[in-house]
Amino acid sequence: MRCPGCFFTMANSLGNLTGELPQLDSVEDLSEQLHIDIRLLYLISNDTARFYRVYRIPKSNGYFRTIEAPSELLKRIQRWILKYILQQFEAHRYSTAYECGKNIRSNAWRHVGQPVV
Repeated sequence: MRCPGCFFTMANSLGNLTGELPQLDSVEDLSEQLHIDIRLLYLISNDTARFYRVYRIPKSNGYFRTIEAPSELLKRIQRWILKYILQQFEAHRYSTAYECGKNIRSNAWRHVGQPVV
């Protein structure tokens, strides 16, 4: 179950590493870090729909918005990945999504007066 170089490849695509990454050489290592049985990790990865609650909420225009909310367990896994892996990388300097203090206006401002966006 080894994944040699998988985080090296991820590091190259995400940007500059700003912190320490956990040592994850196998699915077993991930299971230990998450404190989740490896069989459950495989179940989640192979049947993701089972770990989302899907429901609809009404919109003001009479239509509905579909919400796909992860289970508490899946949220816990996602938050761990965010904290210990993804947040260890610096975002690209032109990226504004998911950055504290940045929003859609921050992104749009860079394009004001540009002939092509």
